[in-house]
Amino acid sequence: MPIYVREGAVLPVGARDDRPDYDYLDGLTLRVYPGPDGETTLTVTDHASGEPALFTVTRSGGEVSVSSPLAAGWTYELA
Repeated sequence: MPIYVREGAVLPVGARDDRPDYDYLDGLTLRVYPGPDGETTLTVTDHASGEPALFTVTRSGGEVSVSSPLAAGWTYELA
């Protein structure tokens, strides 16, 4: 089934698909779709602790960088 996303979207994809209640940040992958230069902020809330993790995606001249000051155990991929 095709999934249509808006230009510049950042989709968080969890590591598990067998249950809804797990640590969303453990094994998280951020799928970064092409978009215009600029900065996008994304918040993913950890199910276990309820704490939000902030991610910043910066696009500049075809380069993409993703940072998070507190979250660990995540990756990103360009879609």
